[in-house]
Amino acid sequence: MNFIDTLSSYNIKWASGVPCSIMKSELEQIDISGLVTWIPAVDEATGLGIVNGLTVAGECAILMMQNSAIGAVSDKLMSFNHPYNVDTFLYITMRGYPGDALVHRIPYGITEDLLRMLGFYVFDSRRFSLDRTLSFENLTRKAYLRYKDE
Repeated sequence: MNFIDTLSSYNIKWASGVPCSIMKSELEQIDISGLVTWIPAVDEATGLGIVNGLTVAGECAILMMQNSAIGAVSDKLMSFNHPYNVDTFLYITMRGYPGDALVHRIPYGITEDLLRMLGFYVFDSRRFSLDRTLSFENLTRKAYLRYKDE
């Protein structure tokens, strides 16, 4: 099942975030399909605000972001999503692989641990499909780590 079909099968109709070259295929599918509405954000914290607003209004939405922005959203996840138990699905591209820009290397090493500290169930694209990750509907905070070669 492709990206857009997977989102649609779980009634996810909204996505926000900051584009990343690793998610080029996913963004093209969103653009072509018309099944999911993309709301671009100036930064990941703004994207999280958009996704939170949609979620609180009863819609299903995802935040698509790079792992290098994990620090930018951590405060909002701790101060809003966690205490108010707002369902959150993060689709995170993992930058920091060998040869990638230096700015991505530190977040590459800490993203998974930080997400777990924030109460997220973390699913690695090298071991779990997106469909399998979304099938855990009883988990309110999920993060799917999308690696470059997946």
